[in-house]
Amino acid sequence: MFEKVKSILFNPKETWPRIKDDEEGFGQVLTGYAIPLAAIPAFFGLLGYAITFRIFFGFVLIWAIVLY
Repeated sequence: MFEKVKSILFNPKETWPRIKDDEEGFGQVLTGYAIPLAAIPAFFGLLGYAITFRIFFGFVLIWAIVLY
């Protein structure tokens, strides 16, 4: 998984045509790699606000969902 994610991030023009020809469809790649990668900033934002500002966890969770 790491190699595929790395190639998507650093060589997207070469990687997406290969992914198109793979057994996995575009939707599987999107839900398996792109969406989880997009959730990383929301998760760490949630963690950072909860630890740094000691804000109520429910508020921070809503904030993370909205930003995601």
